[in-house]
Amino acid sequence: MLRLLAAIILLALPLAAAEPAWVSRTWQTEDGLLNNDVSGVAQAGDGAMFAATQRGLSRFDGLRWREVPTDVPGHTGRSVTGLLTTQDGTLWMVTRSVLVSRCPGEPQRVLEMPVVDAPGGRVTAFFEEPGGVIWISFEGGRLHRIEKGRIEQ
Repeated sequence: MLRLLAAIILLALPLAAAEPAWVSRTWQTEDGLLNNDVSGVAQAGDGAMFAATQRGLSRFDGLRWREVPTDVPGHTGRSVTGLLTTQDGTLWMVTRSVLVSRCPGEPQRVLEMPVVDAPGGRVTAFFEEPGGVIWISFEGGRLHRIEKGRIEQ
């Protein structure tokens, strides 16, 4: 019995010395990220990662970061303060004054959110219910519900 225990310990030693299963890496502007201040992260259906920053939206395909245009006709500013990818593959972005949705194969939709310009416009939660209703909460307690292309406060 003692030999068996010693054999198990000797076999387990290399496993204990092995590197951890998790790998950590930091990306910054030098690596192609638009800004080092990331306010939100979402994953696309193809596995790519989106990062919301003060300078716009970045997309990481596993090899490199690329800028994703966030132009909204009639609105200025590139800052993206919140991100959500929904079950149907739509990417939702909160910008300074509008909520933008981009669904693959469909035109971009823009919902006006003038209250976002008020003080305390930081997104604190952004999620989708199983039925498809989307909720966004902002610093200061504002809460918005989005259903079937309509936004309510």
